[in-house]
Amino acid sequence: MEEVAQGIQSNPGESLENVTIGGLYFSSVSLESDGCVYFVDREWFPISTYGWMYGPNCTPDPNKFGRLRMLGGEWYEFERGT
Repeated sequence: MEEVAQGIQSNPGESLENVTIGGLYFSSVSLESDGCVYFVDREWFPISTYGWMYGPNCTPDPNKFGRLRMLGGEWYEFERGT
């Protein structure tokens, strides 16, 4: 996942959809305007979005999330919209 995140960071504007990494499925992987790479596991648009975030070059705004938990290193678990 970290390799994919670093690839996305080095190609701003690129995003991936329907990605499987190491047996894990993500509906999308993208670099957002806050500089974080989001691996969206589940999305019930517009109600909530759940997944993981890689953030060595970002500072997540906790006010944008229903839940934000640091997992270690540069990884976070997030849920938005609930």
